[in-house]
Amino acid sequence: MPTLDCNFNCWYCYEEHSKEKMSGSIQKAILKHIRQVLDENNLKLLSLDWFGGEPLLYFNDVVYSLSSKIKRECEKHSVSFTNGITTNGALITNDMLKKLNSIALFSYQITLDGHELHHNQVKKTSLSHNEYRNILNVLFNLCESIEKLTLLVRINYSPKNIDNIHKIIDDIPIKYRDKMSISFQQVWQTQHESLDLKIKSIIEKFIAAGFRIEKPNIENAFHKCYADVINQVVITPNGDVFKCTARDFINHKPDGILQNDGSIEWHAPYYNRLSKTTIEYEKCYDCKVLPACWGPCSQKLLEYQKGDFEKICNINGVEKTIENMMADFYETRIIG
Repeated sequence: MPTLDCNFNCWYCYEEHSKEKMSGSIQKAILKHIRQVLDENNLKLLSLDWFGGEPLLYFNDVVYSLSSKIKRECEKHSVSFTNGITTNGALITNDMLKKLNSIALFSYQITLDGHELHHNQVKKTSLSHNEYRNILNVLFNLCESIEKLTLLVRINYSPKNIDNIHKIIDDIPIKYRDKMSISFQQVWQTQHESLDLKIKSIIEKFIAAGFRIEKPNIENAFHKCYADVINQVVITPNGDVFKCTARDFINHKPDGILQNDGSIEWHAPYYNRLSKTTIEYEKCYDCKVLPACWGPCSQKLLEYQKGDFEKICNINGVEKTIENMMADFYETRIIG
């Protein structure tokens, strides 16, 4: 995370935007840490992901510089390297595109906050830019210029913008539609209002128009979440180390601290997270959907207060996922 700062102030964001920028000393420590991981482990792949805040606020000083060095280290160790970024996209310029290719930054998640009017209301700036049109141009440029592009367009929906989301379809030329995947996500502050029927209809319109849609699925994986993987860390601008990205990093204690020599001094929460599985609870053992569920989020379990298990249980989401999967199976395999 090069910074927690951002060029926008979206109303639903859970981060407090600190102006701090990742220093050269923290970058050196990160590089030392990665060298240690590469030397000590028989890795086949190292995956680098940029997050924030808005990571592209410091593209040249942090993202490009550090990516270039990490990529070279992976090449020395004959380890495959992937590079991705979660960004609002507003700062991607034509001049960046060659550099993005050179550091193998091929994977992008970029958000649209509804159609033009609503997106521009959320992505407000002091300038008079039409940020919706700017982001669309960025998406098109990525489709044209990034060699091995993986592009996920997240469309945030809420009761306020859902009735106009289908208008996005006409703003994206047909030639780009199969180069991007669309993920529809309800803004978490509005999830008490069910919009399932409306979003199902919108998804059908996007599919009919030639878009690829990210569908819910139950993966055949050996862990529930990236935070449960041992060789995974989130490093903030000041060298604090976390496992989970869905945090307010300023007001939460870190899981560890990155040292100058590249090692990580872990704190108790890290060992608490890894010391037990996420299903060591009576309600999990008795649950009918246990075979399709890895239990509650390990971060939520760390914060779990006895008596509130229902608040962190996944049963509603898992049952909904199974229902959606079966509906999709019926539509595509039986009547399709």
